[in-house]
Amino acid sequence: MLRQAPSPLALRALRSHAASLPFTCASCSSKRFLNASSRSQPLTRRAALSRAFTQPTPVTSVGASKIIPENLRPLYEGLQELGSSGANYVNLSQLQLALRGLESEDPTIRAAVLGVNDQLEARKLVRALLADPLGDEAEWESALAAVEDNGKGVLVRYGEVFELGSQQPHLVALSIPSAFLLRHKLEILISSTNARTSTATDTEANIQQLLIPNLVTPGSTEGRMSTIAYPVHKTIVCGTGIEGAGAVFSLVPSSTSGPELPILGVINASWDAENLTTTSTSVIPINLPSANAALSTFRQSTSNAASFEHAWLTSNLSLITPFLAPQPPSSSSLNPALRALLTTLLSNTSNSLRLASASTPNPVPHPAVRTLSALLTSWAESAHTELRDSLSGAFHSRAWRKLAWWKLPWRIDDISLVLTELVQRAYLPESERGLIYVAGCLSQAGLLKYEHPAIDAVEKGRFGNIPNYAQTLNLVAEGARGLPNSESESGRWKSFQPWPTLLSESRTRILASIPALQATAQNLLIRALSTTLLSSAVAGLAYVSVSTTSLFEAGAVSSLGLVWSARQLQRRWERTRTDWVSGVEEEGRRACVEGERWGRGVLEMGTEEKERVEREDEGMLERKKVEDVVRGCWAELEGLERMEEEVGKK
Repeated sequence: MLRQAPSPLALRALRSHAASLPFTCASCSSKRFLNASSRSQPLTRRAALSRAFTQPTPVTSVGASKIIPENLRPLYEGLQELGSSGANYVNLSQLQLALRGLESEDPTIRAAVLGVNDQLEARKLVRALLADPLGDEAEWESALAAVEDNGKGVLVRYGEVFELGSQQPHLVALSIPSAFLLRHKLEILISSTNARTSTATDTEANIQQLLIPNLVTPGSTEGRMSTIAYPVHKTIVCGTGIEGAGAVFSLVPSSTSGPELPILGVINASWDAENLTTTSTSVIPINLPSANAALSTFRQSTSNAASFEHAWLTSNLSLITPFLAPQPPSSSSLNPALRALLTTLLSNTSNSLRLASASTPNPVPHPAVRTLSALLTSWAESAHTELRDSLSGAFHSRAWRKLAWWKLPWRIDDISLVLTELVQRAYLPESERGLIYVAGCLSQAGLLKYEHPAIDAVEKGRFGNIPNYAQTLNLVAEGARGLPNSESESGRWKSFQPWPTLLSESRTRILASIPALQATAQNLLIRALSTTLLSSAVAGLAYVSVSTTSLFEAGAVSSLGLVWSARQLQRRWERTRTDWVSGVEEEGRRACVEGERWGRGVLEMGTEEKERVEREDEGMLERKKVEDVVRGCWAELEGLERMEEEVGKK
């Protein structure tokens, strides 16, 4: 029975499903047809043995190339050093996958489709996603369903012709002619995960279980089973029914509980997938039987295109394709899946280092150190609270409202005065005094010391080596003023304050930005007035020179210029004010963080107990080295992201 020619409706229905199919010329098509036909014929025993021993199938093709791009080489070397120095804190199998991804400019992405407690639903989902609706049921579809589910994984990857590779102890390799896998350089691991050992509270363990699935392999003796870690870049968890839905929700982390992870939950809710909704974007309900039935119906006749389109879209399988194969990155950027893998790897390593440091038995610090630490924590909390409350009150005060756009013509000269008063009065005055008090407590405890000629002179007086009274007063006065005694001693005498000046320096930077803001306001006002005067001049000229122009028409032209210039002044000035307020808030937040960091640094450097622990604990030096390597890897990854943003802007 001949098939009908595909109608325009059929082509539109297949556009979303077969958009990734590459163009193939007639010659290549005939060659592939001949290869497939010759493969379907039975082989002789000699040919079969020759093929089995001359064409071994590799287990995986991830990172086959060893060409490392120049922009990725520092990150690659950092990960290599992390594997050699931090083997106790990093997952080596996941690290090896990341290194293989960096060894190629276009790495192969490995995705896992895990079924809950078995592989049945996972295989059905992969078959529906990769099946070609324009052709008959392929041989690989029946072969995928026929593979025995004995705990081994099934690795589906691209091949020119269908081939069931030799079975490895832990997985079965299946090569299929899928244009989707070829275009996106994707391979899919089908396996299962055990939901009975997972709880919703053990989020990190669930993420580790999904991104590094374990494949079961039989032992050598006594029939014992062992597991092999097989890391992937992204994972889809597939469950069916009420129990499967509960398992998926317990395994997949919520998108609102933390950063976005390369994990997607799929619930085969065949009873009402079209109307079922979830509050989490990381879980998608699908109707797999409906999609398979629509695929079979369309393969029978292309006249069923309309029903196929409706069933395919309502089954929600089209929402899974962007997760498996997102938009390809530019040539100078990292693959999103590889970036997510690196982020997960470095985060897990940092967590391992943190847990190892927390488990190290540290001696109880001196009571003064505990008190100072609590004092510093209290100061940081109060500083952030004051920053929020004081700036909010200042930017909603009457003085701030004086600088509204419509008041600029008579308030243009008061901008510097008003803003200077607001900043000096509302920008962390209490926090600065509190930081001075914290610095005094640290100095009293002996954790903070300053070196200055005037202070040294006073200290020497306690032991009898003191200059006369007048010389001491001169030293202290010159040190406070920061004035040099002579040109030759200008580098010796500097201004001196026995407390940190982080907040005052931050306030000075904000005050230095006020003249630029006033200049912007003056520029905007001049532009508005110039536009208004120009429109008025044009209106007057038209009224005088053109006899048909009425006074009403000339006034309309002048009014139009006035309204347009006022609107431009309002929009630009309000945007400028908003940007300046955001900059002040960010500067204050940064100053508070730097103040707390300064205090923590003084406590860490001045505590003798911590120095003794560093000498006694041999593992602390190793952890510090690994932490430095991890920070370097983070810096390289952030540098690549900044480079990608600059390239995108260009």
